Amino acid sequence: MDYLKLNSTRRLLERVAANDGLLTWYGIVKYVEQLEDVELDPPTYYVLKELTQLGFLRVEPPDGDNLAKYWLTETGKAFLSRS
Repeated sequence: MDYLKLNSTRRLLERVAANDGLLTWYGIVKYVEQLEDVELDPPTYYVLKELTQLGFLRVEPPDGDNLAKYWLTETGKAFLSRS
């Protein structure tokens, strides 16, 4: 699956960009899942994890516990600016 073609990918990245370092996975996922133009398959949580693995997002602390916060990386910023 090409995660970069999903509407949920763009919306996740936009949400993190608007709240860089302020949100946990829950705040990001629940917001995006309420939007009308996003796919729910694959689940939004898995898209978030995949974007982190691909280097579009950074999570601190890296073990990603429930209180971990997300930041947009330079790769994520470049993706948003070109599409």
